[in-house]
Amino acid sequence: MPFSDLQFIKHLLKVFYEKYPDLGIDLISDIIEETLIGAPNLFFSRELVQDNADFCIKCGYCCRELECDNFNGKSCNDYENRSKVCRDYPFYEIGFETGISLDVQCNYSVKLAEMVLDKRLKVYTDLDSYEVWL
Repeated sequence: MPFSDLQFIKHLLKVFYEKYPDLGIDLISDIIEETLIGAPNLFFSRELVQDNADFCIKCGYCCRELECDNFNGKSCNDYENRSKVCRDYPFYEIGFETGISLDVQCNYSVKLAEMVLDKRLKVYTDLDSYEVWL
């Protein structure tokens, strides 16, 4: 696993352990791993990324990573008319595998992961969910 992936996961562990300490670090870690590493295609889609474009702060990180022609060294020169690969970022699709880029430097990736994980973790804290098991 690349170092940036570990930083990303470490960041999310910290965020969600502070938010949901009663779930315990092991359960939170398992859910993060399943969501981001084990089966990201179940949780992240191109549509999800495009529907949450407001998470992008147009910092230029993806331009540097993708070596875009429109990158001026700080941000994208033509954000509205960028290429498809830039519009899809941080979503990736390689064969049958899909997911999002796991780099803590990309606010877009971080906010998408936090949104998806928060929904998943809330299920474990919802009292109504516990009643189903009783």
